[in-house]
Amino acid sequence: MRRLRTSQTLQAAKKPDHVDLTSSLPEPTMLSESLASALLDSVIFMHDTAFKHSMNSYWAQQEREVIPACVVRPRNVQQLCTAVTVLKRDVAIGAGTKWMDVSKVLDKKGLAVIGGRNSAVGVGGLTLGGGLSFFSPRFGLVCSNILSYELVLASGFVTTASASTNPDLWRALKGGSNNFGIVTRFTARSFPSTKIWSGFLYMPASQAAKVLAAFHEFVNRADSSDPSTTYDNHAVSMSRAWSGRLSCSRSYRTGYARAMRIR
Repeated sequence: MRRLRTSQTLQAAKKPDHVDLTSSLPEPTMLSESLASALLDSVIFMHDTAFKHSMNSYWAQQEREVIPACVVRPRNVQQLCTAVTVLKRDVAIGAGTKWMDVSKVLDKKGLAVIGGRNSAVGVGGLTLGGGLSFFSPRFGLVCSNILSYELVLASGFVTTASASTNPDLWRALKGGSNNFGIVTRFTARSFPSTKIWSGFLYMPASQAAKVLAAFHEFVNRADSSDPSTTYDNHAVSMSRAWSGRLSCSRSYRTGYARAMRIR
């Protein structure tokens, strides 16, 4: 048998990168804008001189190297309460609820969660099975955005699973459709909602190559740090079908974007 060199052996035995299931946080830019809207002059940004002064006020160098999207300087207790309310928007959802009912409630509040793409789908099944959402390219799977589960164990005991309480159970419930108990409630993180477009484009099948090239160009104009770019970095999918000489292309997008150009 051929003996592998040490470097090859180590490379073969290398473990895959750790996947952080708690990293699907709302975009800092959106939260910063919400804070600025709610607190007016009490929020400072990177381009402000006061922002640099705030960073330099830390004695420890490692603290200065952590650059936030913004700095909140509340002037009273009420402003502090407002800031905490904006940043902490957890949504408790019953396991028997359908996503249509969730959206109806959250739309009135200008909020959204990482939920199902079909309004008739149930919250429990989709979430415990992993769950794809229109926002998944941005925030990850539905299960990755669940902060805690309330469930009844086989012993009849009601417990909670979260990152700090029963963390092993919390991780096990994320996407495996496991039978560790009966989940009765999900607590999910929410974020400010945006508009969603869904539609059909019909064109001759002879233009299929140009359509695919245009879509490829469209999705490659990504710049998540600049929300004003023409690319919609939340484009999810494009499906194609043929009927005679016509080709149907369907895409789902969220946010604001310009149309694709087909040359």
